Amino acid sequence: MSSTQILDIITDQSHSDKAKIDTLRNVLRQLDKPQLLSILSSSITSDPSFRHILDLLKIDSLMVNFPEDANSIGELVSLLNRSMIGFRHDVKDYKSWFIKITTPDLQSDYQYLFKGLEYDNFIDLINKKMLIINGIPKEEEFREVVHALNLKILELYLISCYDFRNGNICNYLNDNLQLGGDEEARNLSNLVVLSPFVSKDLLVSIVNHDFRNGYFKIVKEHMDFDRLYLNIIENNIIKLSQYFSFIKIETAYEVLDVTKNLDLESFIFQMIIKNKFNNAVKIDQLEQTVDFGSTFEYTLEDHIKYVGGLVNDVYLRI
Repeated sequence: MSSTQILDIITDQSHSDKAKIDTLRNVLRQLDKPQLLSILSSSITSDPSFRHILDLLKIDSLMVNFPEDANSIGELVSLLNRSMIGFRHDVKDYKSWFIKITTPDLQSDYQYLFKGLEYDNFIDLINKKMLIINGIPKEEEFREVVHALNLKILELYLISCYDFRNGNICNYLNDNLQLGGDEEARNLSNLVVLSPFVSKDLLVSIVNHDFRNGYFKIVKEHMDFDRLYLNIIENNIIKLSQYFSFIKIETAYEVLDVTKNLDLESFIFQMIIKNKFNNAVKIDQLEQTVDFGSTFEYTLEDHIKYVGGLVNDVYLRI
């Protein structure tokens, strides 16, 4: 794709700005890395808005297709930040809205998924996305942009560690995200929400699914699967505390289907230090037990049925 061909797309008067941007995104995502890095927006167009848009789409394409090159992504984000100084938003211009929405979206992705990837702050990134969505007009032309952001929120939610805000995010997704024909995404989401515990195999399915949000290679190739699995184990332990007031650590290994490679006692102790539990959780090292201090709001009969189901599930696995 030559600079002239890119300029032809930008100057095509037969298409709307939205259509031009969609075409540019599709074109740039097809380029290999040398071709992508060779694009200089200042040498292609004198239109300041399309210069910003090309810079944004260049970063987007690198994140989508070449997430291993965090250095190039970081350099381009730094250049973008400097070029955005003095940017004035025009509420009547779609190009201006695209810049206003996409800039913080990519900046936050870089901050949390590349520069400061720590695996335990995905909920903070989700909140960044929700703030962006709150500022987007409700018009139909922005529907696809909002949907893409919601798909990012969904995937981040599915791989995040436990946070007291998880329930609110789940409710938000139920109210605002329509998965349409993506039956697999809908099934994965339902399994995470409705299953007693999320299995390692289910996490594998989540990582291997393309949610069409630009995160596929970032999650599958850039992130550490074992670290993501620790997030899932943390969520499973929180669920465990909702159904057991007291449990032997050996039994917890069996119920959670976790190998002894993980020191579950130390893991739970770290969760206590980080105030992950609502109750005062205690570990008896001598007896090798965990007291979750849980009180249950449902009936004893329901509790017995549920725990019985868990025990039966463990029995079938061993």
